Amino acid sequence: MQMKTRIAHMNFKNGCDMIQIVHYNKPIQYGLGGMATSKLFRENVALVIRPDLLSKQVLFASLAQCTDGSAPRIEMEPPIFYGMKQGSKMARFIMLHELGHYINNDLLMENMAKYDEDRGNLASDGFVADAELCADAFAVSFLGRDASVAALHELKQHLSRFYDENAEYAENADLVLSEIDLRIAAL
Repeated sequence: MQMKTRIAHMNFKNGCDMIQIVHYNKPIQYGLGGMATSKLFRENVALVIRPDLLSKQVLFASLAQCTDGSAPRIEMEPPIFYGMKQGSKMARFIMLHELGHYINNDLLMENMAKYDEDRGNLASDGFVADAELCADAFAVSFLGRDASVAALHELKQHLSRFYDENAEYAENADLVLSEIDLRIAAL
């Protein structure tokens, strides 16, 4: 017996601005699990479930697009995708943070490896990259400060457990965790 695909809708509002999330109960072709739509976006943003994100050196979620700049998507691990529907503040914050990168045209960064290196250098000096702060501000504008702070605390705990259980990824754990503290302080 084949399970029918059910569709759920979530709305995030900030004044007159609204983001609607269309969320399928199971992924369809190519891991498509839903769409984010808004008049704020140039085009719809696909929500894609990617259980293999860690192989791309990405934890939890990442904004992506085709090489020609089309088809923006947020690729996310299954717990983040399903957590959104279940009301996880962390999952919703991560998704809205990635949409903030999309709104701010952060996909247009030509050298993501250089950005990641610069981001690490900034964090080691006690600063946060502007692109991260702007993406956080976008998420806060829809979730509110308290929910966003709680989400970042939850993310920090989640990352701490991840690094404890996966020592091979823990090389920059202190830097990543301290950047989250800096992001929380900036809210």
